[in-house]
Amino acid sequence: RSISETRISTVAVGVLTDEDLVNDHDRTKMCDWYYEMSDFLKIDRTTASRSLTLLDRFMAAPVHRDAAPPSLPSLSSSGGGDDYTVAGVVAAASRNRDEYQLVALTALFLAIKLFE
Repeated sequence: RSISETRISTVAVGVLTDEDLVNDHDRTKMCDWYYEMSDFLKIDRTTASRSLTLLDRFMAAPVHRDAAPPSLPSLSSSGGGDDYTVAGVVAAASRNRDEYQLVALTALFLAIKLFE
């Protein structure tokens, strides 16, 4: 079995391994990407460090170990958006690199809007 087949089968079954979780290496790559983006966008490099601080603070929010990731609200639901909690989003971002990247991009966007 290849690594991609193993990853697909563990995701399909819902079993998460340590390889699936966001780790320090992912944070380091995101830090490097922040500085690359600050150079590319010609913004102050302190904005990159501020966005990393925002990301770290958000990811440090307390989450119960078994917190469920948020479910997408259906168009027909009347409440709309109540499923999205900080704990649910942090739980999703710590288990899925795509979600982590989305949170990181949002942190960069906020830092640019606040400090540039």
